[in-house]
Amino acid sequence: FLHITPAQSDDGSDEFAELMMYYHVNFIHDYFKEEHGMSFLDFPLTAIVNVQANLGFLGGWFPFDNAAFIPEESFAQFPFPLEVGQGGAIIFGQGESVDYAYEVDVIYHEYTHAMVGTTRLSGFVKDEFGPDNTPGAMNEGFADYFATTITGDPVMGEYALSNVSGMMGDGPGIDLRRDLSKLHVCPQNLTTEVHADGLIVGNALWTIRETFGR
Repeated sequence: FLHITPAQSDDGSDEFAELMMYYHVNFIHDYFKEEHGMSFLDFPLTAIVNVQANLGFLGGWFPFDNAAFIPEESFAQFPFPLEVGQGGAIIFGQGESVDYAYEVDVIYHEYTHAMVGTTRLSGFVKDEFGPDNTPGAMNEGFADYFATTITGDPVMGEYALSNVSGMMGDGPGIDLRRDLSKLHVCPQNLTTEVHADGLIVGNALWTIRETFGR
């Protein structure tokens, strides 16, 4: 594959995104199966790259600064035909200035969401204080941890998340990188946003990693 090189960062149809996805999805599949005996995804998982948003009422295509795991049940709710296989799909946007498929951390993160699946660590629970997003925060924390422990770098998303713009590509970018080596504790650092609250779980796991090893 050495003849396939990255295109310009705003190219929405380059082959390098496909190459990154093919290699790293296979890599993390083998990691989970061989290291942890997890074979839940022993089938071809759909991965879609170069995703953009077609907003006809605004006159065309716009950057999609995000990536996601979408269960197969959710695709039935979309207002456009899109065939996905068993287990749903992981999708990666062509952002304003970055291609999310170029970020290994993001690929591993979204694949871990697919590994967790739709029946574990999803949704809200309710207690005497109201809605509690702990399941989703744990889901995000595990996804961050496995992405960073495989690469050996506690910072999640140096490339894709350091300068995230809005859906229309307007306004200044926001730094959304997540550093699992920085102390996050409960309840002081709770925010009710799952990615931020996931840092409490991720930091705990990274601390255990540094204490006992990968």
